[in-house]
Amino acid sequence: MEGTIHWGPDWSEERVGRYRITSWDGPQMFEYDVIRGPVCLRLRRRGHPILSLGPTVGRPHKVMATVTYSFWAGQPYVIMESKLDVFEDVRFRDCRNDEFVIGEQLPERAWMAPDGEIGIGAVGWDKADPGWMSYFKPETGEGFGSVHLEFENTNPNFTEPDGSGFSRTGVWVRSPVHHANMQAGDHVYEKNAYVAYHFDEHADHGGFAELVERQQRLLNPLTQVELTPIPQAVTTESVLDALRGTNEFELYLEGSPWGQRQLSFIDIGIVSRVHVDGNDVQIDLVMPYAGRETWFDWFSDRIREQFEARLGGVGRVEIQLVHDPAWSPEQMTDRARRAIGSADD
Repeated sequence: MEGTIHWGPDWSEERVGRYRITSWDGPQMFEYDVIRGPVCLRLRRRGHPILSLGPTVGRPHKVMATVTYSFWAGQPYVIMESKLDVFEDVRFRDCRNDEFVIGEQLPERAWMAPDGEIGIGAVGWDKADPGWMSYFKPETGEGFGSVHLEFENTNPNFTEPDGSGFSRTGVWVRSPVHHANMQAGDHVYEKNAYVAYHFDEHADHGGFAELVERQQRLLNPLTQVELTPIPQAVTTESVLDALRGTNEFELYLEGSPWGQRQLSFIDIGIVSRVHVDGNDVQIDLVMPYAGRETWFDWFSDRIREQFEARLGGVGRVEIQLVHDPAWSPEQMTDRARRAIGSADD
């Protein structure tokens, strides 16, 4: 396909001329980064647009341009992000972005107007931005379009692009501003997706069903949200299961206090009884010897933390100390006795 895709961004100063990134001649005029990953390749260029006479004339230092292209594995589009940052007060005659020059291989033009209407032909808009524009060839079904995703201009007079459309020669261009006083700290930001698609005159949306579907996916991407756990009824068995998943603090098995074979409070036999009333739970604990009772409040708080983290939907949890029946090693599970042994071993 002949032509130029994304011929910008650039800006022009009143009575001087146009500062272009297409005038850059080699990497010494801009920063260039490549970030490679398993699903995305990202290219970034950053520098001052310059006049056709080179970087030593005019006022290129007043504006910085940053352009990023993101290529996603298996996807028929490229995400383009561009930003013009104003470093010093300057008057823009205009600035341009998203400029396309497509040759005769894709001779037809199509667009989705801001109100959602889809049409064919060379048109333009004032103070508005179409949802997408495209070049295509009905005979072969080949199509290439620009889906407009985001636009931001900190100049309060140009919250939408000042103008966009096709010229008589078939060039597509968007002009974010015309004759604007830009102040230091202002910026113009745009994000678009350049999409290859198949045109089918028998499909929905006037033959542009594939492009419209891609537009909807790009504007409404899948997002990960935190799901709220579904409350479950608290039962005696679910309480015991949660307690079986707890870890006793001071019996270090295999050299780690939180190893996979750590013993639970059920294993060591200190859970005397559980009582469930709706979602409220009472747990009776018996301490192995009198000295351990001194630490009961601290001990019960640690048990409560682990228990509540393992049992969703539980209400009030009360843990109380009991003395009858007294604790004995026989109350430990077989697993605990095998792991710990006894004084007689």
